[in-house]
Amino acid sequence: DREQAVKAALEGLEKSPTEQPWGQGLEAIFQQDEFRGKRLRAEERVQFYQKCRDYLTRGGELCRQALERHPKHDSLTLGLELITNALALASLETGDTAGAKRLAQSQLAANTDTTSWNYGNIIHKANALLGRAALRDGDKKAAVDFLMKAGATPGSPQLNSFGPDFTFAREMLEAGETNAVL
Repeated sequence: DREQAVKAALEGLEKSPTEQPWGQGLEAIFQQDEFRGKRLRAEERVQFYQKCRDYLTRGGELCRQALERHPKHDSLTLGLELITNALALASLETGDTAGAKRLAQSQLAANTDTTSWNYGNIIHKANALLGRAALRDGDKKAAVDFLMKAGATPGSPQLNSFGPDFTFAREMLEAGETNAVL
């Protein structure tokens, strides 16, 4: 049951944040929500992603609070990274491009550990999100720049195995930016 899973992950982050990878659990729930959300129509989609934003916002707050008590805890740090990326995407899907940009930029600014397995993922995902937001805001030049930056990732275990998410590239093609995508 999805609602029970969200509730359990939030309660876990609040009561015993270091016992389980609760943040990763919330992000996994969001991955399923994202799959569901893609099939919804405009108004339903915005409402659906607003509910996602609600639990992701709460999860991010709880992760930050837990990190204050347990600095540099690997599972909490990763959980916050994953929740922040999911929250940025949920913000974009609700039409909050400013919020999506703010979150993606904060991720890039905090992404300083070049030895982290997630370093390349953040570069790719945050720049793709910034590009999608720029495209929605009508700034194709910025979108092209972010597409190039997303593609300039040094890679990661996930990107090297499964490749990038092509949602942004598809949106750029639909916007007539064929040369940039090629």
